[in-house]
Amino acid sequence: MLELIIHQPGYAGDHARALLAAVTNKHAQRLAPAFWHRSSLDGPPLNGPALVRLVGTPRLIRLLGLGQAGEALLLDAAPLIMRALASEFGHYPSGEYREHHLRCRARRSLVCYQCSSFVFNLKPTQWRGGAILDDREALMDKIRERLDSALRQQTAWAGYALDAALSVSDVRLQRVSQVPISAQRYQPRVAVCFAVAADLSGPWQIGALQSRGHGFVRLLGAADERWQPAL
Repeated sequence: MLELIIHQPGYAGDHARALLAAVTNKHAQRLAPAFWHRSSLDGPPLNGPALVRLVGTPRLIRLLGLGQAGEALLLDAAPLIMRALASEFGHYPSGEYREHHLRCRARRSLVCYQCSSFVFNLKPTQWRGGAILDDREALMDKIRERLDSALRQQTAWAGYALDAALSVSDVRLQRVSQVPISAQRYQPRVAVCFAVAADLSGPWQIGALQSRGHGFVRLLGAADERWQPAL
């Protein structure tokens, strides 16, 4: 997995994605549709994992290219992005490449993780205009189900087969919100802590909207007296 870090401050969250789309179009440095996880510039999202993930922070923009295809997209896009940013702001931003590897190792004891922006898809009949956000029991059932599925999908994609180890043993809900998918469509976004009997290292992501930088998993530490899952 290849990462490009661009030191361009002030564009956190989806604002960084909007910035890159705007400046590359404005300065005729258009990126391949697959870079945006689309079949065409105006087409619907592609199926399967996004090959390029974009993360904006107040100090920098991170671009992750997954697998050989994602790395190739990132390498092709990088000079176009840099030229567009230089044309927009009057100077070339500094940038650097880093290489990452996703690793997963089963263990006997539990490890706690946090995902501060876990987005999961619900059908319109399940979403009920956002009413499920007020039904904590139904919401927790969906979160556990989606966490299990998302972790297994990412593990299989990374070349590991640890389904049993990656069964979520406990989930603690921290925050509930919703994220816009389109002008009139929203999906649940939650911040959760969870425990699994596995060590995850590297930039793991779970859930929907990964191309927009949602779903990154952060290590909290071993499940000990400070946070002992209720098994």
